[in-house]
Order: sequence, then C-alpha cells, then structure tokens
Amino acid sequence: MKLAVGCRITAAVLAALLAIPFVPAAPVRAAETPTVTVTSSDAASTYGQSVTFTAAVSGSSGEATGAVQFAIDGVDLGGPVSLASGSASSDTIADLTAGTHAVTGHFTSGDTNVYENADGTLTGGQVVDPAVLTVSPDAKTIPYG
Repeated sequence: MKLAVGCRITAAVLAALLAIPFVPAAPVRAAETPTVTVTSSDAASTYGQSVTFTAAVSGSSGEATGAVQFAIDGVDLGGPVSLASGSASSDTIADLTAGTHAVTGHFTSGDTNVYENADGTLTGGQVVDPAVLTVSPDAKTIPYG
C-alpha cells in the first residue's frame, strides 16, 4: 500500500488490514500430455478394401474432450472428428494404393488446462496389399485356328 506524502496510517487501520485472513490461491496444475493410440479396422488390408481408423485419447486426468484430425501420409483425411467417450473414428476410406501408409491422429484438446494437444501414430502403418487380378478366358473370345 502506498500512502500520499503527509498521510499516516493509524494503528487501528493497520490492525484491521493485518486481521484480514490470507487465503492462498488454489495450486495450478500443469496440463497433462495424453496418450493418443491410433488403430485400424484392418491393419493389413487389400487394395479396394474399406478401412476406418480410430484414435483413443487417454490420461489420468479423466475423460478427454476435443477432436482428432486423421492424416494419411501427411494429408488430412476429412475434417476433425469430435471425441465421444474418449475416442474418435475417421471416415471410411477404400482407395489407398498398395504399400505401407503412415497414419496419424492429431488430438486438439477441448480444455488445454487439463490435457495438452498430442499426436499418435498407427504402429507399423496401414499395410495395403495389391489386389489379386484373376483373368479367365471366355470361350467366345478365343480365336480358333
């Protein structure tokens, strides 16, 4: 407290100020970094087969709120998907090329005082096998000699 020049604080005022109880502020807890676990409906699919990805967000601070943005090989798959009961599922995709694809889920926290934003990756990636091409001759199209 700053007093103007020439002002005095009386003993009674000082005693009243000192009698105000000190109430400490509640401790501020740092936001927790959650675990983001990304899974596939079929981690070893075949070209043309539909797959869906799910991200489960967990931590010790209770159920997470927010959204997950899925990406395949660094390209967003649809828009952010809101969490429901701590998990979110991507749109279904059936046009992944043959090969192994990196699949990630970026969690954006709905309450950054509880959980920080975090990322998860599908372990091993999404493996897409080539489709088997079967050719059967038709007797009507075979030239006869």
